[in-house]
Amino acid sequence: MRGCEQVLADATIKRVKGASNRITLQIICIHFSSLYFFCVILGFWFVLLSLIFWSGIR
Repeated sequence: MRGCEQVLADATIKRVKGASNRITLQIICIHFSSLYFFCVILGFWFVLLSLIFWSGIR
């Protein structure tokens, strides 16, 4: 009976670890996509401002 409980406990721990890993992956994916979006916006503004700046100099 003790061995059976141990196996069940191990299976539960593995399942919880798997779920937490999946959640961590989702968080990382969301974080990276928002970071990518932020970088695109930042790059767009940088290009726009530099174009305005260079046309102002000329």
